[in-house]
Amino acid sequence: MDLQKKFFRPRIVWFVVFLLLPVAIPGCGRKDDAYSLGIDGHVYVAEQVELPEGAMEYKVRGGYLYWLEDRGNRFGIYRAPVEAAFERGTASTPSLSQGEELLPAGTVISSRQYEADGEGNLYYVDRDNLLVKRRPDGTEGYRVQPWDGREGISSLAAGDGGRLYVATDASIYALDGEGNVEGQVSVGEYTRMEGFSGETHAMGYLLKGDDGGIYYRTDHSQMMKIEEESPGNLHLKAWEAPGKAWHRFLPSSQGMMYSGEDGTLYQYREREAAFEALLRWADSDLSENGLYGEILCLEEGKMAVYYDAASFMSGMYLLEKTPVEDLPEKETVVFAVFSPSSQMEQFVMQFNRNSDRYRVSMVYYQGEEGRARLDAQILSPDPPDLIELYDEDIAKYARKDALEDLSPYLETSAVLQREDFLEGILEAYTIRGRLVCIPREFWCDMVIGRSSQVGEEPGWTVEDVGELMDRHPGAELFADMGFPILVRDFFGNYILGQYIDWESGTCSFDGEEFAAFMEWVAAQSRETDQEFFMEPVVGTMPGDRLLAINASLLDLEALVKQEAFFQEAVTAIGYPTADGRACYKGNILDRVGILANSSRKEAAWEFIEAFLAWEDGRPMGLPSRKTALDKRMEELTTPDYVLDGEGNPQMDQNGNPLVIPRITLLGVGDGRVEVDYMTQEQADQVYQVIAATDFTPRDNIREEILDIIVEEISPCLTGRKTFQEAAEVVQNRVQNMVWENM
Repeated sequence: MDLQKKFFRPRIVWFVVFLLLPVAIPGCGRKDDAYSLGIDGHVYVAEQVELPEGAMEYKVRGGYLYWLEDRGNRFGIYRAPVEAAFERGTASTPSLSQGEELLPAGTVISSRQYEADGEGNLYYVDRDNLLVKRRPDGTEGYRVQPWDGREGISSLAAGDGGRLYVATDASIYALDGEGNVEGQVSVGEYTRMEGFSGETHAMGYLLKGDDGGIYYRTDHSQMMKIEEESPGNLHLKAWEAPGKAWHRFLPSSQGMMYSGEDGTLYQYREREAAFEALLRWADSDLSENGLYGEILCLEEGKMAVYYDAASFMSGMYLLEKTPVEDLPEKETVVFAVFSPSSQMEQFVMQFNRNSDRYRVSMVYYQGEEGRARLDAQILSPDPPDLIELYDEDIAKYARKDALEDLSPYLETSAVLQREDFLEGILEAYTIRGRLVCIPREFWCDMVIGRSSQVGEEPGWTVEDVGELMDRHPGAELFADMGFPILVRDFFGNYILGQYIDWESGTCSFDGEEFAAFMEWVAAQSRETDQEFFMEPVVGTMPGDRLLAINASLLDLEALVKQEAFFQEAVTAIGYPTADGRACYKGNILDRVGILANSSRKEAAWEFIEAFLAWEDGRPMGLPSRKTALDKRMEELTTPDYVLDGEGNPQMDQNGNPLVIPRITLLGVGDGRVEVDYMTQEQADQVYQVIAATDFTPRDNIREEILDIIVEEISPCLTGRKTFQEAAEVVQNRVQNMVWENM
């Protein structure tokens, strides 16, 4: 399986700190209607807003923008009329106005959860964990605590007729205008246990529809609607919008918003049960990743969005609806994407801001229907220009010569040279004589052992694995790995090399050797069908454990960390192979190709060239550019001496120069290990792993072969079939597959 797809497609937020200048939307160079800029001829142009320190939790209610400000020992609640909430002054960049503080001096609120309704009533939780209602004239409406004092509040929502909904980690309460409980429904099953103390905290979130309905977005992949069959009789009803994911719904003063996987923000209309497209994030040079809180609907054609501090967007952006024809003219380069990383999205935005000539427009293709649509568009007279690639895409499009050869572009580039990149990666992605893409980053999966037990030289055979076990009877080799993981991950390379002659296309699974080998593997496996095994590198490696079998080279310090984990010298022994050569598995991040029938190849290459040369952003793996890799390694292997006032190294009491540690490892050894710098031997081993890593895209046939083996051999583990019988079925199925794909 492509690990990039497995682990990064759920759009995990990578914590990138990136300061954005005001965003000016580039103009449109049209292709056809499928790639037209904007929605209904309009784009929401985005500008970053200057915010006061500590401002957070924004809401629009009754013509006012509300927010909190963290004053250190308390929160203040502020508001400003929507039309005056953002000021420009002498600067062109909008800034949040000072606003009026709504709470009396000395008032302390203990929660970031507050609410305001359309009548100007304000609701918050005070220092005594009491819910307070403050009327528009500043007088107090009520001060109550309808819930158990130990319950944590997740959100508040103002209903119709003065009703307030309060969601805690145990229940949702409906309060009337006087603070009396009119109804209650339990949500305890949707809370999450936290830590070893058994404490829970609130995870659900209340949303209000544009027709007044109140919804509850749970932490368990569900959206519920609060219904009231009779006065006070509340219950939750599972609510599903066709084809929509629960976690993409966002609150707003105009009802629920939905941020789709197609990169579009929709407004949900309750009466029509329909989704109205408002904007494409990419058109505004914004991202869905990191959106926090409400979509702030300010006035017709104006809204604002906020990104949490961990997002590379970070901060608030004011969006104004603008006709496409009013935007500066630029040529559109269409980028077909499936699930781009936040780093790729970040670069697209930066490229669009910096380029005077081109604008890259990301078009999302989701699911099987999306891929079928993309295939049709690739064959059309006006196809996309760029394409985000995964292993199956590379195998599919490269076989049909649908991807442009990047070698000529690389040879004539004034920015990049072929020798800048790891040759193993370039060779792996040269298919049918074409360099179909140049990955930006990578990491390596490897097997680690103690040098005293596995030797200092990498590489081994299955026989070597057996000998290691014989030398250490009773020791743990495969931890809690189940049979499927052992076949696919640990022994997969050996099986594909030992029992298949890829040149002649002949297989030898029907012999006694394969059946005996599978019986031996089954004996080493655990009774689990898990698809992935994660061994945390925490503390120290138990003495009776021989191998770290799922180690990864995600950074250059990884082997140093393994030495601290094992408490001695280690060898990256790798995965067993038929010939005993060293074998590590390469995983690739951010692969972009140019479609061979694109009419904008030079523009597409300019984007790829800039992406590969880009040095900002937070890396998710190791750079494929040797120059960047060597620069980082040089830093790690060079002592950082403490210097005196004259620039000379300071000495300790033993006459040795004082060094600032280059590497700090947390969680291994005694909890904190500081390493002054990497030795040349350690650096050489890292380069040795990278040089021996197999970066070949994993085509579907190899994955399917291993799946067939798991499927047919698994019944043997419970005695429902003999290993020899299963091996004969494997032979027939795999042999036919290999012949069909030759």
